[in-house]
Amino acid sequence: MSSFWLLQQAFRPSMLNQSQQEVHRAAQALAWMGQSVVQAASDDSHTNLGYWVDNRAFVSHALNDQGYLALHLPSFALVLLDNQKEEIERFPLGNLTKSQVLDVLRQIAQRFGFHPESIQMNSHNELEPQWEAADVLAMPPADHLEELHRYRANIIQLLEELKIDWVAPDETRTWPHHFDTASLDVIKMNEKGENQQTIGVGMAIADNLVAEPYYYVSYWDRDETKTMETLPLLEEGQWKMNGFHGAVLPISVVNNATTEARQAQILRNFILESRQACLNHLQS
Repeated sequence: MSSFWLLQQAFRPSMLNQSQQEVHRAAQALAWMGQSVVQAASDDSHTNLGYWVDNRAFVSHALNDQGYLALHLPSFALVLLDNQKEEIERFPLGNLTKSQVLDVLRQIAQRFGFHPESIQMNSHNELEPQWEAADVLAMPPADHLEELHRYRANIIQLLEELKIDWVAPDETRTWPHHFDTASLDVIKMNEKGENQQTIGVGMAIADNLVAEPYYYVSYWDRDETKTMETLPLLEEGQWKMNGFHGAVLPISVVNNATTEARQAQILRNFILESRQACLNHLQS
């Protein structure tokens, strides 16, 4: 069970937060490309990213049916991939400013047959902390990049196992604004065909909710009339009900376990336990 799991290291979260911030900023390049050239979706999903575990890379939606743009973690570089996932060209990002990254994207756009000036920064994705014009991208240490790969690979592959038992799950994607890798399960739809009740499960980076990367299970009801008043006791993790409706598990709880099997078990149990509580609540 969960034989895919890659052992996560017991880094102090503060050591990785800066590296994660650099990757978050670099990933905006993929979102800008999606925002500029992929057919728009009302929920901004045309800007979200896949993560190809074998390639160790965040990947855009298909561009003009000719290939993809990827952020390769080990080299901290933008990579052009053809439809067979083979590399065409690589553009290192270290020491580039925001505007220089945009210049690189415009070069790439020409390779895919787009007008360079069609590529614009996605202005409504404000990052915290903000990516200022003078800030340069700093390539994170290699061991940090490898650890950040393990985080994404593990949550993606575990979700693929667990989604077999979900109601109506969507594809696991990474959202460039909050930079969470997650999947949404549609529990119920209304008569208009809109989502009525959902449960989201994923991994987020450090934010105002938790000061380190964390896993979460959250529920949503369109009517906003269902509040979970009785919070079931969780073996690991805790409930957060102030502006967020769900449970969170700091990544350090998982990382402090010393074997692949135990780390996977802790996260699996957290997701199963908290998701069932959310499901029971929505269906009550």
